[in-house]
Amino acid sequence: MRAWIVEEQRPIAERPLRFVDLPAPVAEGTQVRIRVVACGLCRTDGHIAEGDLPLHRRPTIPGHQVVGVVDQVGAQVTMHQVGSRVGVAWIGGACGSCRECRSDRENYCPQFQGTGWHLAGGYAEYMAVEERYVYSLGDLAMEDAQAAPLMCPGTTGYAALRMAGVDRGDRLGLFGFGPTAFYVLRMARSLGVEVLVSTRGQARRELAVKEGASWAGSTDRDRIPDGLDAAIVFPAAGSLAERALAAVRPGGVVVSAAIAMPGFEIRDYRSNFWGRDFRTLYNVRPTDAQGVIRQARSIDLAMPVRVIQPEQVQEALQRVLAGDQPELATVVRWP
Repeated sequence: MRAWIVEEQRPIAERPLRFVDLPAPVAEGTQVRIRVVACGLCRTDGHIAEGDLPLHRRPTIPGHQVVGVVDQVGAQVTMHQVGSRVGVAWIGGACGSCRECRSDRENYCPQFQGTGWHLAGGYAEYMAVEERYVYSLGDLAMEDAQAAPLMCPGTTGYAALRMAGVDRGDRLGLFGFGPTAFYVLRMARSLGVEVLVSTRGQARRELAVKEGASWAGSTDRDRIPDGLDAAIVFPAAGSLAERALAAVRPGGVVVSAAIAMPGFEIRDYRSNFWGRDFRTLYNVRPTDAQGVIRQARSIDLAMPVRVIQPEQVQEALQRVLAGDQPELATVVRWP
């Protein structure tokens, strides 16, 4: 099979990914083998390639926004059949027996394994995955390239919105407006939640208003209105933490959905932090992936997507890391 691999981490401009031929994996035990049809490109893949996240295997095949078809099942598989259309998300493994796993908190499992990080991912024509981390998409009326981002920004957005705890009539602030925030906006509006957006790019502000945001301002120039019931911070920008807390009323919640965050300081504890909850999104759970798939069956979650060929992955990932793309998501389609 053809696959993109990372063996030596270095800056993306130095082309750390290599396009190679590898033996296709074999499904064993409770694994299913998936013929990958589409895989979204994620900034996390770039963090793995550049060394911001350590390599857990050499070579590593990145990719954790996967849509494909089951083409082989292990002898102990009971949940999926050959020919089934399925998706794979960031969580690719957990022990299944610790306190966290037994309480539906696999994202905190000490043995958590990330697809495309600890385990081989979707930058390849085939991948083998434990069946419990494979999700049925057979009745999902979305084209494969549109469905792939559901597996990461969609799943992350669903988890962040769940943690924010908003309900009909509440006011939710979003700091940053990339693919994850796009999904949050669509889902929040379907719940009757008012959404306000603070982001840098003019095009992204216009898109947020088009999608139903009641207010969209510049992160650099405008202060998001106060009195929010909750806020979600997406960029890895420590300066946004206190700004979000200041905009949330006492009793409200701020969720950081970034996978990394530089150090930040709360300068005015009494005015900006006292009485608020600050929560961090730590990985995702299978129920988060299942939840966003349910949402996609009932509301329109299609977003602007750029589809590329397998040979274009390295250059496309450079654009993703640079933020140099008009589309919200980039997806590689395997023939």
